Amino acid sequence: MAQRPELVFQARPGSEGAQAEALEMIRGHLRMYLHIDDAAANPQALAPLDAAARMVEEDVCLLQRVDDEYRLTAASVSSPSYWRLADKLGKELLDIHDPVPALRVRIGERMRQFFHALPHGRIFMRGNWFIHASDQLFRLPEDLRTPRADEPMALERLFLRCERQTLRRLPESGAVLFTIRIYLNPLAELATQPTLAADLLDALADEWAATVKMREVLAWRTPLLRWLADVAPPCATA
Repeated sequence: MAQRPELVFQARPGSEGAQAEALEMIRGHLRMYLHIDDAAANPQALAPLDAAARMVEEDVCLLQRVDDEYRLTAASVSSPSYWRLADKLGKELLDIHDPVPALRVRIGERMRQFFHALPHGRIFMRGNWFIHASDQLFRLPEDLRTPRADEPMALERLFLRCERQTLRRLPESGAVLFTIRIYLNPLAELATQPTLAADLLDALADEWAATVKMREVLAWRTPLLRWLADVAPPCATA
């Protein structure tokens, strides 16, 4: 954020009102729950959403309804998972997720309907996860390094990236505020968590899920499934 701010924050003209509304909401939350009284400070005269994102650990995005479709109009993203904000800004909701195989067919219309029906006054939370071969949070497309098919799996290189995502509609602008909090843990820690290893084994048994969740290290799917099966309780692999 300090070295290459243009890679982290971008906004389209017309998003300023929704940005300011999001900033005030986040300031109010910090004052009420964390008793931070200086949250109103913005000494660098940053764009409102940029200032808001620097107050919290989450990545912060705004989607606004334009021509009956929700588009990404402003965002501060410090933890992209092999994508670039400039490539997503201004795109419609489903186009943002185009690299995900078959997403439009599987859940595309449900995503669209959810955004259109999202009520005021409620916060929705969902989770997402991936397997990365790096413990770095900021990953651009050019950082993707897939192992060779004949390269032995290096368990110490694998990390489970979990995302806690929230969505809420801003009452004045009607924009959707989307936040992402990242948790990154070494996959090897599952050696002491057999039940979680069994859950991951079950999830990656699905070929489509494996393609999406471990696309960086898909060549290691088979040895990873074997390792998880060794760790999981016997009843989970029966």
